[in-house]
Amino acid sequence: MKTAKTILVTLLALTPLFGNSQNSDYSYNKQPTYIDALRLNQLLNENVSADSTESVQLKEEYYSILSRYGIDSVSILSHPFLGDLEFVVNTGSDANVLSVVPGPDRTKSSGEENIAQSESVPMNWEAAAINGIANFMAGRFKQEVLHMGIDQMFNRISLRDSTLVSELFPKTFAHIVELQKDGNDAYYTADLLYLRELVHLDMEALPTTITKNLDKIFPTLDLKPEMIDGFTLSAGLVKYASMGVPVDQLLNFVSDTSLYSSDSSVVCRVVNITDLLSQAYKDKAGTGRTWVNPVVTLPHMGNPNSTRISKLFYGLLYSQLSEIKEFKMAFEKVTKSTDLVEANNRISKMIQDFSLVVGKLEMIRNVLKENNYEVENLRQAMGILDELVDVVDMAANGLGEIDINLTKVDSAMQLAHEYISFTESIMDQDYRSAIPKLVAVLSSYSKDNIEISRALGFLSGLGEVENDADMEKLLQAYALPIGSASIKRSSTFNLSVNGYVGITGGLERAFALESSNNQDKGNFGLTAPIGISMTFANGQITLFASVFDLGSIVNQRLNNDTTSYVDLRFEQFFSPGAQLYWNFKNTPLSLGAGVSYVPNLRTIKYNDGTATVGESGLNVLRINASLVIDIPFFTLYNRTIPSDWEKDVRKKNKGKYDHLVEAKKRELKAAKKARRNS
Repeated sequence: MKTAKTILVTLLALTPLFGNSQNSDYSYNKQPTYIDALRLNQLLNENVSADSTESVQLKEEYYSILSRYGIDSVSILSHPFLGDLEFVVNTGSDANVLSVVPGPDRTKSSGEENIAQSESVPMNWEAAAINGIANFMAGRFKQEVLHMGIDQMFNRISLRDSTLVSELFPKTFAHIVELQKDGNDAYYTADLLYLRELVHLDMEALPTTITKNLDKIFPTLDLKPEMIDGFTLSAGLVKYASMGVPVDQLLNFVSDTSLYSSDSSVVCRVVNITDLLSQAYKDKAGTGRTWVNPVVTLPHMGNPNSTRISKLFYGLLYSQLSEIKEFKMAFEKVTKSTDLVEANNRISKMIQDFSLVVGKLEMIRNVLKENNYEVENLRQAMGILDELVDVVDMAANGLGEIDINLTKVDSAMQLAHEYISFTESIMDQDYRSAIPKLVAVLSSYSKDNIEISRALGFLSGLGEVENDADMEKLLQAYALPIGSASIKRSSTFNLSVNGYVGITGGLERAFALESSNNQDKGNFGLTAPIGISMTFANGQITLFASVFDLGSIVNQRLNNDTTSYVDLRFEQFFSPGAQLYWNFKNTPLSLGAGVSYVPNLRTIKYNDGTATVGESGLNVLRINASLVIDIPFFTLYNRTIPSDWEKDVRKKNKGKYDHLVEAKKRELKAAKKARRNS
């Protein structure tokens, strides 16, 4: 199996680590805010002792930094946080002359080079061990019935479940259709071995396949773009982590608005706000931390421990967040309700409260640090990504005071968690665990989750088949379910390979060489016939043609002490016959009567007038009544009784699609004629 790094192969456009606002209705001015606040404070301190020339250079850098936050030498005077932090150039002979000495290049983020660099190394996504190609099947299937089971499942997959399977398992589906092309239903061991490998390939690609074909796999998601964006978020985290992007940069890579259903998507907006905060609180290099503590390092303005650095930081972050409409309205509401000092205290406290999410990010980083930034196993790696989804969810919950519509975030985040759990099972090659997780997701957004689980379960099991015994178990599990007699009872017509087990009794005749010596006696015992059943009359009546009866040889004759068995031979299981059964509704019980013929079964004794004569290997004809349990093996054809809802739909659409039906009939007739001619 390929490594986990190849699971998600669709490359998405990468966003720069510190990107400015994008051209859309929703912009996010992401900056290294804390680093910039430290530098601004340092510039103010340096200006105290600077001469006029140096002071001019410091001023240039000061306003160069502020310009990235939309603040200049004029607007700073009316800024609620920074109004008293205008940069004043020291007076002197050249105090107001621009410096001719080139200063440092500040076109880039001034503090960017001082940000604590990502200490974590790319996640180790190598799978535990590659199992290799499985052993060839031990031999051909033991019985032709296995072939019938395979053909039945293939028909179900290629017809009824075609849309779902073709989208989720495209390589597998294409090969199944190819195997059934032109009515071919002969399957070789090599076909199934190749199919198993295709299942493996499709299973490995499932996380990517799902995200690429959401509209086809989840038809109801057309009306729920937030759900799609939940998938996009988690798929992006897995993809970029697999590419080696450090944990502290993952949010930035998945914040690209082009990845989501729209830039107004609530998931997209929350991810971008979370990333904005993540970048704003990045600590400087050499501190041993990646993010600063919002409470300890940056107390809000109402806290007595607040410093000028805090004031600069919250002033810059205030400007960043004010570019987002809802934040701007929330800040203005506070500003209008009180004086400037109190407004600054409340707004900085508000910002600090929903910024506590960076503490969660630092906790994730500390977990990695304890392991020397090495991910020990797949479970830990996926756990970290799951924690990042929690970070986004926590950020959404923290925005309670901001009037952003977050009603759909919880369900989208839950979907993101489920996707990561499912992807973990796929990457760990735990397909039996992955399929139930996938069905759990599908069932919420698809109509026929029971059939979904059967089709997908069969395919996942097919990927693990190594011999005929495995195939037998797989077909027993999926070809026809326990309680399948109920299927026949809810059908207008059903044709099945069938068995019955129960008690039987009646009359039988053993045919002697001379018809005058034939013996007619009663019989009673066990019956276990196997054959073909045809059920009709809305599941009430079954006409059964038996071929074998495993209970025929132990069916005892009544009141005939002269009966004995000869050595058992295979032909004694051969018991052709016909029975008519009445099926009890809502139970597997059937009551019926019929006739059967058993060759070479009995040895009888009779007196010919001179001596006791024995004849062996006599054929027997029985006319019996039976009470049996209905055990279908495989359904060859089934037409269910339409529900009241289906009847209403058919009535409303009667004749509406007749022209399409006729066209299809002509198409099939022409194809059949072409095959016959060729």
